[in-house]
Amino acid sequence: MQATGFDDAGFERWQALVDKALKGASPDTLVSRTDEGVALEPLYAPTNGAPITMRGGGTPWVVAQRIDHPDAEQAYAQTMTELEGGASGLVLVSQGAAGSFGYGLDLQALPAILGDVLADVVRVTLQPSPARARDARSLAGYLNGRAAPNAHITVDFGLDPASLLAASGGLRGDGPSTREAQARHFGELAQHGFKGTIYRADGRVVHNAGGSDADELSFILAALVFAMKSGDDPALAAQRTALGVAVDADQFAGIAKLRALRLLHTKLMDASGIGPFTPHIHAETSWRMLTAHDPHVNMLRVTTAVFAAAVGGADAITALPFSQSLGYPDAFARRTARNTQLVLMEESHLHEVGDPAAGSGLYEVYTQALCEKAWERFQAIERHGGVIEAFVAGRIQAQVKASRAARAEQFAQAKRHLTGSTIFQLESEYPVDVDDVQPLAFVLKDGLKTYAEPLAPSPLDAAVRGDAA
Repeated sequence: MQATGFDDAGFERWQALVDKALKGASPDTLVSRTDEGVALEPLYAPTNGAPITMRGGGTPWVVAQRIDHPDAEQAYAQTMTELEGGASGLVLVSQGAAGSFGYGLDLQALPAILGDVLADVVRVTLQPSPARARDARSLAGYLNGRAAPNAHITVDFGLDPASLLAASGGLRGDGPSTREAQARHFGELAQHGFKGTIYRADGRVVHNAGGSDADELSFILAALVFAMKSGDDPALAAQRTALGVAVDADQFAGIAKLRALRLLHTKLMDASGIGPFTPHIHAETSWRMLTAHDPHVNMLRVTTAVFAAAVGGADAITALPFSQSLGYPDAFARRTARNTQLVLMEESHLHEVGDPAAGSGLYEVYTQALCEKAWERFQAIERHGGVIEAFVAGRIQAQVKASRAARAEQFAQAKRHLTGSTIFQLESEYPVDVDDVQPLAFVLKDGLKTYAEPLAPSPLDAAVRGDAA
């Protein structure tokens, strides 16, 4: 691989410096491997890779902050604090949502929660409970009554039965009947005339349960195909589907994953005869990377993850507070999460360049290899009937468990480390405050038609906590 301005002599000089630093050891000792088995070399020449079409340079991403306090009055205070502090998006997390982490809103209290929020100046994202249609109708009905015209309001309704099945293990219908219900819900919501998206194809559940990046990407693609098969217009369904992805503290992997997601989306649209367009991608910092030991290091992990999501071209980013692993984050933890995004945007100007990783030998190789692995696993899901059918059969869970077990083995053999947990442990922990909010016990109601083994969240420091790997 070679690019203009970087000749063979230049690359050889770099290789000479590597050889000198290694003092006779083989460069192969510096080769690392990803969870998917992709070999990453220690040195790459630049390439002529063209930038991937994503969020345009100079376009800020949406700083989308979670609103999830079970008490409506406290949730309203949280909403006002986030918006006054610089957030440009609100993520309304319903009780029992796939990413609720034990907390969440009662959406029947929306008038109290959103109060006097100007709905036309903030992007509203819903993370619904398993009663997704009811939650979406509640939000649509509330927004219908606002002074702003619906055409000026941007809302993502987040209808995503694949993620809800993965997180809870149950659905009201099977694959075909769920697709029919999805199509009805789509029609009801579309007629309101809001901007934004109605469906969502989200891989965070797979990531937080221990899946690899390829596992997560393949799940997103399969969930997108499920949405496209819901109704008579696959193109419209695809255009109104947001993509959700988790990003952790491995900045190389995070940037490559987001770039790969864009390329995979284009490939799927081409294969479907729809043609490429730029989807809305919402990245959330990884829950599984947040450690309970020395949790202040989580601030650095979240910062790195936000950096990767921004450079990778995410359209919206949610930064989880550093104390999310210990309980309900207090105001300080939430402010830190929000300000991390604002500093990286307004002081580091990460939004000014579109796809800055383009042409990097490492990122081009990593992105393409991740695309190949994810597409192969996506095809395997489709061969077994699609995302719902493959999940009910346990195939997706088996793949996630295999990825999680392989990673746990690397930690056990000290081939991987977590700062503050497996290395550089503190002799005594610094206290971390969390709010006194008790987790909610969410139980699936009877009468469900589809049951499957849910994906249980698995923090990376599970072994240190004394949990199962």
